[in-house]
Amino acid sequence: DDSRNRSSAASASCTREQAVAWAHALAGLARGSALDADSPEVSIVVPVHNQARFTLACLESIVQHQTRFRFEVVVGDDASTDATAAALSVPIPGISHVRHEHNLGFVRNCNATAAQAKGRYVVFLNNDTLVLPNWLDELVAVLERDEAIGLSGSKLVFPDGRLQECGAIVWN
Repeated sequence: DDSRNRSSAASASCTREQAVAWAHALAGLARGSALDADSPEVSIVVPVHNQARFTLACLESIVQHQTRFRFEVVVGDDASTDATAAALSVPIPGISHVRHEHNLGFVRNCNATAAQAKGRYVVFLNNDTLVLPNWLDELVAVLERDEAIGLSGSKLVFPDGRLQECGAIVWN
């Protein structure tokens, strides 16, 4: 199973040279996608701290799936010390790198990075996620069906297909 292989690959270490080469390959893939940093409808915020291989696998999965929406990806780098900064310094059309001077922690990283978002909709995506076909269209379709809906979430599955999470409760 390809997703299991990519998931296993994502957990291995990644050298600076490997990360930069992967980022260059992503830049080529991004040119044929719906990525649009100038006028995105959707901003995908990916908070990261180290784990360059997870981040690059996540970005690759986003770029590989078609969507009807113009989107940007804003990666919030929480002062990573691995190959993350080197990889994200490679210009990738539609993907921006917000590097924080020091580790803000997950929630502050999400908020500081989301402040850079330009899209009407903001999607928060963990960097260890590999998205599936139609993922973005389905998320946004829920919001567009009814203006009273302000939040939608995905079904999360483990690489072996088992259900990890589906649905949530928002408390006051």
